[in-house]
Amino acid sequence: MSDSKLVNNAVRKLQDIFKNQKNIWMTALAVIGFSFIVTIIEFPCSAVIPVAFAAILTDFGIGMAAKGLYILLFMIFYLLDEIIIFLISVFTLRLWMGGQKMTTKLVLIQALIFILIGLFYVGRLVL
Repeated sequence: MSDSKLVNNAVRKLQDIFKNQKNIWMTALAVIGFSFIVTIIEFPCSAVIPVAFAAILTDFGIGMAAKGLYILLFMIFYLLDEIIIFLISVFTLRLWMGGQKMTTKLVLIQALIFILIGLFYVGRLVL
């Protein structure tokens, strides 16, 4: 099954769940599940962030329990953008796509964050 078929099947099932707004817990679970699917599909494109985060945790010598807690917190924030977008879509039944200017600004911010993470990590390796 290709990625597009997987996403189309998930979207179709979610639409059925969203039509029945009586069960808010099922809707919330569906949104989180769909966020998880999107994250798995896009993970190869954005794998540098979790890898850099794990490397930074290892460099600081954090214990296993604290490392697990930090990784759990990281995953919650990693999924947060998808969860927010899908919740807005569910409750407004529309999806807004940003324009070219907003996309350019967000890509610039993302690039600056990557540069700062890289400088921090390289600086720790040099010292």
